[in-house]
Amino acid sequence: MKLDMSCDLPCELSQSSRAVKTIGLLNYVAAPIMKFECVERIGLQEVLEARPYVMKMKLFGMLPIGLHTMDFSYEDAQGVFTMRDNGHSNLCTKWDHTMTFKAQTKGVCYRDCAEIKAGILTPLVWLFALYFYKHRQCRWQRLVKRNFEALGTESGTC
Repeated sequence: MKLDMSCDLPCELSQSSRAVKTIGLLNYVAAPIMKFECVERIGLQEVLEARPYVMKMKLFGMLPIGLHTMDFSYEDAQGVFTMRDNGHSNLCTKWDHTMTFKAQTKGVCYRDCAEIKAGILTPLVWLFALYFYKHRQCRWQRLVKRNFEALGTESGTC
């Protein structure tokens, strides 16, 4: 199943494309629903390279729900930055998530597109993903309003 949603962010393309490449951002926009801990030792603001990373996932920051491989790639074109996580886990055989940031007159259009496959559980996982990505976009907007100052923190809600 697929989902596609977008929102406008009043920030520079360079700010959003730099921030999205960090575990700090990933955890900020996911909090408090989800927390990701890289199996490797990586700093919150360290740039995630274009390669796979294995993440421990915790629902509500406490309940372990297994390992998830996030396989990152990037594309930086004129006025558009794209980050793709072609991920998977034991639960989801496919979690292909593309984040696109497109410069516009007053900021950036941020778009989440995802294709999810989880066998018989796909409709339930898709419903969770729909809620989760709406939450993430709300958290992105909150972060931008604070001029990215809260980056690296994991508390609070929209």
